[in-house]
Amino acid sequence: LVPAGNYSTILEWAISALQWLETNGPYKDCPRDATAPLFVGGDSSGGGTAMSLVLTLQAKPWLLKKPLSGAFFFSPWTNLMCNTPEYYSNAFSKIETKGRFAEGSKLQMYTGDIMFQDVTPENADAFSGNAVEYLGGDSKLQTDPIASPFFAGPEHFSSKNMPPMYMTVGAAESILGDSLWVAQAAAQGGADVILEVYHGMWHVFPMYSEGCGSGEELWAAAHAINSTGLFVRHIVSTGRLPYKIHLEGPHHGPPEDTILAQWWEPGKSKVPVLRHLYDPSVNHFVKVGELLPDRDAVYGYKDFVRDVAKQSPWLVLPSITGAAVAIFAAGFMLGGAAEFSGERAVWRFKRVRDYRKMETMESNVPLLTADGAPRAIFLKRSRRPSFIADFVQGVPELEK
Repeated sequence: LVPAGNYSTILEWAISALQWLETNGPYKDCPRDATAPLFVGGDSSGGGTAMSLVLTLQAKPWLLKKPLSGAFFFSPWTNLMCNTPEYYSNAFSKIETKGRFAEGSKLQMYTGDIMFQDVTPENADAFSGNAVEYLGGDSKLQTDPIASPFFAGPEHFSSKNMPPMYMTVGAAESILGDSLWVAQAAAQGGADVILEVYHGMWHVFPMYSEGCGSGEELWAAAHAINSTGLFVRHIVSTGRLPYKIHLEGPHHGPPEDTILAQWWEPGKSKVPVLRHLYDPSVNHFVKVGELLPDRDAVYGYKDFVRDVAKQSPWLVLPSITGAAVAIFAAGFMLGGAAEFSGERAVWRFKRVRDYRKMETMESNVPLLTADGAPRAIFLKRSRRPSFIADFVQGVPELEK
């Protein structure tokens, strides 16, 4: 494998291995000329190589004495240009907001491809670099229909020796399109194809059927492995897929007069059996918001008391005592400040009142004319600031 070998040498070794298998076995009581059904399979880049192997054998059927019985692929890497839309739409991302979940963890979630967490350009560039290395440095092969099966058309899958194919892929993968596109092209060319897409699953998830070390079986992975087993056993027993789709046009005839006629070849073109699978353990009768409640929205006094009761008394008692002392000190200081401010306000009010009263008495004393007659001259009260202004600005202190 890379870097010891490259696409060409790997393909040669795979063909040699198949040729050895068809001429060496089966054993025991079987006649020497008996040949067992041959299947090829692979995952990730190995899945892409297995697909290249299938296409090579269709172009050169003489390489084997007997056609392949079937082929299966787990998350095959078929687009060596690494530019399918899912590199963007399935990019790893974190969603975070205020609040906490019911168990106390931060209110954040992750979505997208958890296996490849870099941003889209970095992921695509890294994948493309690996692809060129796999191709022995020949970047022109990135769009070759055999080396990079994403670019194979229906005609590449139209051979009568094309084996039935089973493909499984995670719905959250960056290379989801590598499976979808090839499955559709192969079926259009006449191949029998089953494609299973597992919701929320990551790249090559069937390899984690034991539950990623959790001790609990990963349902999607176990189901994909069992589906692969069913695919192999059924073909060995019957020579055909467990199920397939039959297309019909108007009046139960070929769909030559419908939109399917754009790519339909009568008697050959098909569509893949597509199954989008969800984990049945998910409670479909519960709202998503109730599956993941916001702690801030549901956390009340009873929840607080229960949480406090779980703590050690050596932590709770000092905390309560300290809080009580702090509340008492704060109340004492605020009360004293309020009392002091109140006394000063009353004293200032009385001072302004007395000053304005004395000023009014002085201004009401009549002045005498030159002949001794009283002349009523009063100070204009409008010149005197208002009581509020005097209270704010202050007035001179009265002589005792």
